Amino acid sequence: MNFAILTLQTQNNLKTGGIGMKKLLSLLLSICMAASILVGCGAQKMENPGNTANDKLAETESITDEVREEKEAGEPEKVVVRMVCLGTVPSDLKLVEDAINKISVPEINVQVELEAISIANYDNQLAMDMTSGEQVDVFYATNYNSLVSNKQLLDITDYIGQYGQGLVEQTTAEWLKATSVGGRIYAVPVINGKAMTCTVAMRTDILEKYNLTPELTLGKDINDSDMQKNLEELNYVFEIVKENEPDMITLFYPVATAGFTGLINYDSLTDGNGVLMGEEGWNVVDLYETDEYYQMLELARKWYNAGYIKSDAATDKESEASYMSAGRLFASVSYSEVGLDAQYKASTGYDYTCVKIKTPLLTSSSLSGMIWGVSSTTKVPEASVKFLDLAYTNKDVANLMCYGVQDVHWILNDDGTVSYPEGIDNTNSPYPSSTYWAMPNSLVGNPLEGNPSDYNEILAENNKTAPVSRALGFTFDQSNVTTQCAAVSAVLDEYLPGFKTGSLDLEQNYSNFIEKLKAAGMDDIIAEKQKQLDAWCTENGINK
Repeated sequence: MNFAILTLQTQNNLKTGGIGMKKLLSLLLSICMAASILVGCGAQKMENPGNTANDKLAETESITDEVREEKEAGEPEKVVVRMVCLGTVPSDLKLVEDAINKISVPEINVQVELEAISIANYDNQLAMDMTSGEQVDVFYATNYNSLVSNKQLLDITDYIGQYGQGLVEQTTAEWLKATSVGGRIYAVPVINGKAMTCTVAMRTDILEKYNLTPELTLGKDINDSDMQKNLEELNYVFEIVKENEPDMITLFYPVATAGFTGLINYDSLTDGNGVLMGEEGWNVVDLYETDEYYQMLELARKWYNAGYIKSDAATDKESEASYMSAGRLFASVSYSEVGLDAQYKASTGYDYTCVKIKTPLLTSSSLSGMIWGVSSTTKVPEASVKFLDLAYTNKDVANLMCYGVQDVHWILNDDGTVSYPEGIDNTNSPYPSSTYWAMPNSLVGNPLEGNPSDYNEILAENNKTAPVSRALGFTFDQSNVTTQCAAVSAVLDEYLPGFKTGSLDLEQNYSNFIEKLKAAGMDDIIAEKQKQLDAWCTENGINK
């Protein structure tokens, strides 16, 4: 019984004449008797004889509130968290799970169950489990667009508004546009170094041996003056190395990556079949027909003919790391962030000088390429978003997910970086850190050894200052042109390995390449993408 409310009702009745004086006295007496019984039950003696009935009443209400809160809290809600691993499932996954629960249960009343799936079978296994009805609540993914199309991601907009404010502060509302449809949020981008761009890595000892100090700066596009100067500088360096180190591979050009396509300033608009060029305008064009792309292909052909790129680069299955570790590779082109030098040193034993040569651009694809989301079949949406918020904001949880348990799987160095304990490495750790980059927010934790102590702050600042595409938030739906997309993909698979490595003659093959793209339906794809982009601009109040 809430005596304060009853007393207030009594006062109101007295004012309005709704109760007689005798009844009033009788009622007040009953209230006092009830209060004395409740506060006196079980008492051995009066601790404070001066306490009034109101004091005892307040104490009783406080106890009642505590009981109510405990009842509302109840048992922790279980959230199944699906994460990726390399190779076999870490044997200490349960140990890490227990350590996370020591934080999550008292803080948000959520108990997590960690599940790890090998990256080789991750997407297929995730799809099978979600289709079969197996409990998967929170999960990592790289196929955001298909998950949205298949309605496998929960709309978490309202839940984030109530339980995910810390998460929003970490990612920013701008970034969440990349994982939103129609203004509704369906996932959260992984937070790591997102300001990735075309980067050239050159072996430091070779540069020093020949007194090579290339002056490289950030260019915006392949045809601007800064980029042209960069390419001239690199050509000079490659020429010297090729002449004096003939047994080395001068330049490794990985076919599977963007390579020098990253020199071009464009937004792929999800799949690269129809892009936005430069910094202005809303016309979707075929990237492969642009002057900039042809200029990039000419560069690759020039360096291939000069012998900088391996003659079998288009079909070579050997990895970049393998050539580096063997001491056979001078330079490589990649799409990366700062810290690449430390990664190469750790994995190959050689020092590499790594230089960004193009201004980065944050696009929907770069932000939605790795996400964490909540399954549309979850029975615990509130608890799932609560855990996501904790994972994105809590340093201890971030370190646990990225590296495991401190002093078991990793140690904290004096400079604030993380390393393996003596005798432990990626190959024998029961919880290796090899997939830290796929965890929700590695930047809120500690950086890996080999990086500066403020490495995560540097990455966070780069993320904050990186230019953002004007089409951030647009996602292309291929459902109306799936046949054309498949046909175009086949043409690209046929021609791009040779073009990108320079091994395919441009004069003899480029025209046929463009004709085959058109025959496959590239123009249909571009028309559909333009239609969707126009509608997106209208929905978002963008005046083209």
